[in-house]
Amino acid sequence: MQSHEHRLPKETLDQIKKSIYRDADSIIAYFVGAFFVGGVLLSFYYDTWAVGLGVGGLNLAAYLLTRATIADSAIHRYVTSSVFAIFGAQYIYQMHGLFEMHFTLFIIVTIMILYQDYRVLIPLTLIVVVHHTAFAYMQNTGNTAIYFSQLDYISMSTLAFHYGLFVVQVFICGWWAERLRKNTYKEAVQLHQLEGQVSNTENNIRFAGQIANGDLEANYETTEDDTIGKSLLSMRESLKKARDVESQRHWSSQGIAEVEALLRKHDNDMEELCSEIIAYLVKYLGANQGALFISQSDEQDSDFEMKGCYAYSRRKYMSKTFQPGEGLAGQCVLEKEPIYLTEIPQGYMTITSGLGESSPRALLVVPLKSEEKVVGVLEIAGFEQFQEFKREFLAQVGTSIASSLIGVRVNERTQVLLQESQSLTEQMRAQEEEMRQNMEEMQATQEEFERQSQSYEEFIHSVNELAVTIDLDHSGYIQKVSKRMAELSARSEESWIGVHFDQAFPTCNKKWHDLNQGQLSDIHLTAGSTELIAESMPVNDNSGTLKRVMMLGHQVVTEKG
Repeated sequence: MQSHEHRLPKETLDQIKKSIYRDADSIIAYFVGAFFVGGVLLSFYYDTWAVGLGVGGLNLAAYLLTRATIADSAIHRYVTSSVFAIFGAQYIYQMHGLFEMHFTLFIIVTIMILYQDYRVLIPLTLIVVVHHTAFAYMQNTGNTAIYFSQLDYISMSTLAFHYGLFVVQVFICGWWAERLRKNTYKEAVQLHQLEGQVSNTENNIRFAGQIANGDLEANYETTEDDTIGKSLLSMRESLKKARDVESQRHWSSQGIAEVEALLRKHDNDMEELCSEIIAYLVKYLGANQGALFISQSDEQDSDFEMKGCYAYSRRKYMSKTFQPGEGLAGQCVLEKEPIYLTEIPQGYMTITSGLGESSPRALLVVPLKSEEKVVGVLEIAGFEQFQEFKREFLAQVGTSIASSLIGVRVNERTQVLLQESQSLTEQMRAQEEEMRQNMEEMQATQEEFERQSQSYEEFIHSVNELAVTIDLDHSGYIQKVSKRMAELSARSEESWIGVHFDQAFPTCNKKWHDLNQGQLSDIHLTAGSTELIAESMPVNDNSGTLKRVMMLGHQVVTEKG
């Protein structure tokens, strides 16, 4: 287990030691002064002024000098220990070996506890042992000028007991000094930890306030044992992730809404739709250039032609068309999956700016597919890599764009068929007028009329898969509906036959008596959940009597939400 001393920073530990030693010196200084004064007073008994003032003065000077110059050094403490040991020997000498003077050594050893360092007892112990051994020996050999004891002879057993008691005292005081030192360090560690906890708490409160105010980028460093701070950092990271996810979700939702608006705005113009969509996507994604290719027909191996581009300068497809399997875009058509590259093939494309040309660093090719059928390809490049949520966004809007492209194409085809139907109707009217004016040619005109009627029937049959047609008899009962009408109404063709127009379309803005008066347009029909707009074309016989009414219409494209 790590000691308390090693759990403190070195600077803190040095400050604690310095504080212990200086506090001890502030007390020991009084004891040194007291011992000096005591030596002077003892000089009166046996006239030992030379020893009291000389030895005592030297001790006092040694202590004051080291305290003034090297107070924080261990040398000063060892000198102090030696000074007290000499003071003890001085007192024994001045009192001519008075036995009670030996007790001053026990007082001195106890004073040394203040340093909380057992090592300071070592010089003292060595000096006392040397002093006692030398002086006892000299006294026992008859040297009368040496005062160690008032006994005539010091036996070895007496000296051994003397040493033993002193060593026990030194051991107890050394142990107690070490215990005090450990307790001091323990309290210092606890105080240091408490200060750290207080500091951590204040920092955590301040950091929590920054998080509460929405500042998730504030700098904050925790200590190893600051569990609350680490929890706050973890919470901040979770909040940042949640904020980023919400920001990305909002970005995607906004982009989807704006793309949908563009699709609704240009639902009848393929060229304008493609140009607007690719320009918007390149800008919204923060890219630099892009192109939109769509299939030229519904065939499986149809070529794809560029219909819209933005800052596009690719050289690989100068004809602006490609076949499935040709290049990255062609491979995307075959795989029906997006292709994302951060290492662009050399010479594949360049981005031109005012500073010149350079290759992009990221290329994203996305198939526009509806029901697993690829109707177009988006190719977008930029100098910055596309983040995952941007790639997911582009794949998501790709489905909507594909559906719109199909819808626009169907609308364009329906318009062509409607124009052809109107043209054919005009021809039929001209023929009828000609028959009324020229009765002589009635037979020929009738034959031509029947031929054109047959052609018209064939034409109606050919568009049955795409257009909505309704055939009414002269009384307004449905005789036939196209397959497209049956699909949109979710009813079989047979279920419509024999139903009167007013009963079949009760909410229509026109009634049967309106339809049999002549050609009408802008007729609003409801078939199941589908809204239709149709035109009616009455067909008369040679006498001008209504024979039947034909209706041709198309589905109303509703705006996407």
